[in-house]
Amino acid sequence: PPAPAPAAPAAPSRPQSRVPTGQPQPAGAALASRGAPARAPLLPPRQKAAPSARDALEVDRLSGIRIKPTGRKLSRQDVDSLASAFKFSKLAQAGGDAPLAPGARGEPCMTIAVMVEKSAGKEGARGDTFCVWKLSDLARGSTTIGLFLFGDAAMVSWKELPGTVFVIINPRLLPPKEGSERSERTLCVEKRDQLQRIGEASEVGVCRGIRQN
Repeated sequence: PPAPAPAAPAAPSRPQSRVPTGQPQPAGAALASRGAPARAPLLPPRQKAAPSARDALEVDRLSGIRIKPTGRKLSRQDVDSLASAFKFSKLAQAGGDAPLAPGARGEPCMTIAVMVEKSAGKEGARGDTFCVWKLSDLARGSTTIGLFLFGDAAMVSWKELPGTVFVIINPRLLPPKEGSERSERTLCVEKRDQLQRIGEASEVGVCRGIRQN
């Protein structure tokens, strides 16, 4: 019978390094032995997400007031349509530079503001009811401006709550009160169409605390 083929020589064993007992193992040695990097790579700095289209629609492009998207009565297109028919003015310049006499007509204009405070209805000298609002455009360093509502404007809008955003069309600038040293601007509207409700401002809060006095 033929002689059996000789067996192949065994591969030499690879020497393994051992850490002596009682000595600390170098950092990352266990990970390096498994083929993993000793240190995790540094992550790039997180970038700020771009504003979404919904957030952009909340900000009125004329006044800069942020408006809640839910419950809007006038859309952005409706406001732009009014702005094409009336010259837009910031609240501080609303009503023109000089008071207009009753019945006088100036340049058609509009402004956008938030009603931040209101008074209860009052009876005027002629027996008609009126109320007074405080308006603000929420701009940094701005002050409030008074708005007197007479006639149909007072009858229709007396239920409105603070924090509501309005388009105010053709407001009349009232002359300063006699004997008053304050030069605050005060506006006046009389017709219901002069107040167009846009919606609710998202950056207005009402303090409900009660002072001791």
